[in-house]
Amino acid sequence: MEHPGPRRPQLDTKLKAPTDAKGCYEGFSNCDVNPELVAVTPYGPLVNGAFTYWRGGAGGWYSENDRPAGVSTDSDAEAVVRLYAGGRTLSTWETKGQPGSAGELLWTVQDTKSGALEASVTCENRYDGNDAQNKNPYRLSANGQYLVNDVVAFDLKAKKGYCVGASAERNRIPLASVDNTGTAYGFATKTDSVGSVTLTAASLSLTTGKASPLPEGTLVPAQIGADAALFDDSSYADGQLPDGYTAVFVPRS
Repeated sequence: MEHPGPRRPQLDTKLKAPTDAKGCYEGFSNCDVNPELVAVTPYGPLVNGAFTYWRGGAGGWYSENDRPAGVSTDSDAEAVVRLYAGGRTLSTWETKGQPGSAGELLWTVQDTKSGALEASVTCENRYDGNDAQNKNPYRLSANGQYLVNDVVAFDLKAKKGYCVGASAERNRIPLASVDNTGTAYGFATKTDSVGSVTLTAASLSLTTGKASPLPEGTLVPAQIGADAALFDDSSYADGQLPDGYTAVFVPRS
């Protein structure tokens, strides 16, 4: 359940942080100030609190009780649940700087039932004023093994994470979709010295981690199912479907 809708006040008592919660943002009297329900899972609610998060219910767990290696030790460094999908919790942790600053985030995948860390990857922080990462939807492969969101991707079975954010060695590749073989698709983005942007269709293998350009004119699927792929405005480098179309479904051969 990715978007549960408005939080109901009568649920608040069920959203409280575990009794062993510790390490919430200094200045708060407790860690569950203004809790935000992210998802209802078979194991209990996933909740964002004061710069922390937790899974409530029987056998619940709390993010700060087992911080992953490499995250910021600042008391105001933020840890946020971004998604619940396929029995996993995907979250981001600040690695440096103040909340909302540029820099890098550590993405983590946890088993929602136990809270155990399954995979992680460090990548550029795209949750800026434009909320670029929020605007690029999460996509799961039809078989549930692969997940992509903007510049991060995971092989959930192999427990590996990949970053295709901008660096000195590569252009950024915001990912739009992924298929059952672990091939993800997106447009590599290159910005020149005067701010002009060039988009090149590209693929990323979640088996090897290798990104490759695709032939000029290749359309990028917005979503890939078991038997068909969806193409819409985002599939075209210029953001425009042919006149008369709002979306196109293409059977997979």
